[in-house]
Formats: sequence, C-alpha cells, structure tokens
Amino acid sequence: MLAQKEQNHEEALEYFKKAFKVKTHENCADLFHAAKSALALEKNSLAKRYIINAIKYTAPKRSYYDNFFSSYKNKQPIIDISNEFDNYKQFHYENFIPKSVYDELDELIKRDQSVRLEDELSIDKMKEVDNYNMNRLIKLTQTYGWLDRGWLLLWHQRSGYGYNNHFWKYFKPLIDGEIKSGKVEKGFWASFEDNLHLQNKGKQKYGTYSNIEIDDVQNVD
Repeated sequence: MLAQKEQNHEEALEYFKKAFKVKTHENCADLFHAAKSALALEKNSLAKRYIINAIKYTAPKRSYYDNFFSSYKNKQPIIDISNEFDNYKQFHYENFIPKSVYDELDELIKRDQSVRLEDELSIDKMKEVDNYNMNRLIKLTQTYGWLDRGWLLLWHQRSGYGYNNHFWKYFKPLIDGEIKSGKVEKGFWASFEDNLHLQNKGKQKYGTYSNIEIDDVQNVD
C-alpha cells in the first residue's frame, strides 16, 4: 500500500502478488488496490482477474466498485467488468452466501441508522431496534459465520465489549475462532480495544482513533 501511494506500481504489484499467495480472496479492498496498480501499468488482464475474483468471492456493493474505479471507468477492462458485474456477483450468491442474507443485513443497518437519525432520539426505541438487530445477526452468523457487513451493528454494542453479556458471550468466541482459523483479520478487535482503553485510561491502545494519545506508543503492536 505504501508503494502504491508513492506511485511505485511495479513494486506494489510484486508485494500484492506475494500476499495473495498466502490469502487469495479474503479482502475485496486489497484485490481492488492490486488491480489499480495493474491498470496503471497497463496489465489489463491481471487487473481484470483481480477485480472479477473480488466480485465473485467477496460480493462488494456496486457503488463501492464504481467509486473505486471511477478514474478508470473508460478503460476497456472496467467497461467489460461493469457490463458483467451482476453475473459475477451471482456466482457469489449461488456458491457462498445468498443474496437474501445481504438484503436482510442491509435492512438491519437501515433500521440501525434510521432510529439514530430521528429528530428526537429515543433511547428506549434504539435499544429495542438494537436488540432485534443483534438477535437477527446471531441467527445469520450461526449459519454463515461472521459477516463483514454486520460490523456496524456490532460496533453499536461496543459499550458492552469486555463484559459477559448475552451478545458478547456469543460474538467474542465466534470471531476469536474465525481469527484463529484465518477467516477474520487479527486486528478486528483493535477499535473495540481502543474504545475500552479510552474508557479506562483516557488513552487508546492501538491508534484507531485520530488525534487521541496512544497509551504505550513505543511498544504498541
């Protein structure tokens, strides 16, 4: 990522290639960034392969894809992929997680945001919505494992992180297990740990918040 930021696309692409030998289809953003370096180097077939894999295996939202490659929208690989985007995404729905699951997650997130954006915020109503959302998220993850799109719903339960309440008794071991197996990145809990550290010490542990002091900057992992 640093090489790409400095426009050293050949170097960036070599690092991406090495990384993908370890984890091939885990992260949509990584595949998209690799494709961006490939496009900059006119390696169109490689870029196309990365993007198609990202769509097939991670099912990104169309708006995210369009925005990410907006500066390349007139390049033939992007035109070709845009025309077939829905077909590539259908591969994911048929082989991994059904579209109905993503639709329900989007609806839960919509409910989550709507209650928080009302002119007069009702704490009781928010708790009611959160309780329903989290119970539905538990049901979905019991079948499909952790779903990245559920992150915002879990984040809104951060005040209970570190405590053994109903939701965290389920989600903490679930996600810890997926971290151990390599399905979820090791830094998943960093923002939750930072929030807890802020409550206890007034400083953050890892640095996921901007402009807030890190407790032990010399030894932070």
